[in-house]
Amino acid sequence: MSKFCPVYPQPKKSKLARWKMFFSAQQSWLDGLYERSYQMHMGEVQLPGSKLYMVNQPDLVRKVLVDDVANYPKHSMLGKALEPLLGQSIFTTNGMLWKRQRSMMNPAFEQARMTVAFPRMREAALAMLERMAKASKHAPYDVDAEMTLVTADIIFRTIFTLPITSASAHKVFAAFAAYQNLTPKISLPTLYGLGWLVPFWTRRKSQRVAQEIREELAALIRPRFEAARQQADDSSSAGEDILGALLAAKDEHTGEGFEFEELLDQVAMLFLAGHETSASALSWALHL
Repeated sequence: MSKFCPVYPQPKKSKLARWKMFFSAQQSWLDGLYERSYQMHMGEVQLPGSKLYMVNQPDLVRKVLVDDVANYPKHSMLGKALEPLLGQSIFTTNGMLWKRQRSMMNPAFEQARMTVAFPRMREAALAMLERMAKASKHAPYDVDAEMTLVTADIIFRTIFTLPITSASAHKVFAAFAAYQNLTPKISLPTLYGLGWLVPFWTRRKSQRVAQEIREELAALIRPRFEAARQQADDSSSAGEDILGALLAAKDEHTGEGFEFEELLDQVAMLFLAGHETSASALSWALHL
């Protein structure tokens, strides 16, 4: 019996020339890797005007992300690519602003603990089973789309105590998918110093979709933001979800909470960072 090997991006035998790497990575940056990429501790790619480093060694990853994080700030290119959607969130900020935001968000991450999150995850999983039960047993079923939907549902339930079945949630979900498809078309040429090749209508569409997402999220956040401001002395008004924790968060130095735009930035970041990677992991797990 032969050993099973799942589908995976076949790495090239040797390192590609820069122009070949650019075209290979149009669909996925994994297609630009070569065999040694999976074994080296750290790799360097010289790009026009910049150098790209791939860090694989665990102790080096810890040095960059934990032990010596101040010396490895997020690149300005990341901010330019994601700020239309994420604004000044912890995904794009550095330095003292990042530290302030991160300390204020710690209580929100506490709301993701299993005793709070698991019942909502279970509700989303049961809703998924209902959808799957209604599907034809004699036709293919797009499980990747289903995993994307169920993880987005979990994120909505943990942030807002709101299922994805609501009209606003579905609008956000659809717009996020469009934004994620557009982002590589802008960021990859920019990484190669070819940002001028990106058509203005592609940038315009990306900005428009980002604005649509922010408007939908703002409509969900604003009523609770205003209610929390009116009932500032009543901590029970926050609610037992991530948005409630963010509404209750205070700066340890000033005692001030998040302003509305700051709150919107952080919620957008949590949604973007929270569901796509989990959905991909679930899809591949089912494939295996």
